[in-house]
Amino acid sequence: MNDKLLGRMSAILEMTEDKVTELKEVEVGLSDVSRSLKNNARDIDELREVVGEVQEIIKNHTRPEWLTTRELSEELGMRVETIRRLHKAGKIPGYKISEGSHLRFDRQEVYKNLKGDE
Repeated sequence: MNDKLLGRMSAILEMTEDKVTELKEVEVGLSDVSRSLKNNARDIDELREVVGEVQEIIKNHTRPEWLTTRELSEELGMRVETIRRLHKAGKIPGYKISEGSHLRFDRQEVYKNLKGDE
């Protein structure tokens, strides 16, 4: 009877040791998963910061409002020829949009330049 009991206890001990080994492997795997999750959480926090910065840049960025020579002359109460002359003299920034003489003016740049001339 003692041999039979010893055999059963030995088998139970062996099964317990196998389960402990399995649990240690699971623990190592969970440790790796935990480390990975922490790294992912840091990455997500960094991405949130970057997205916030990009949103702020987009919010503060203004698109140029382009005006033709005629539109600018009407807005400033000047003749078209005067606008062209001021542009040629470098007092009003403008951009040629084609091979011809078609100009476009960024409203903000024009007003910024004109305020600087005062």
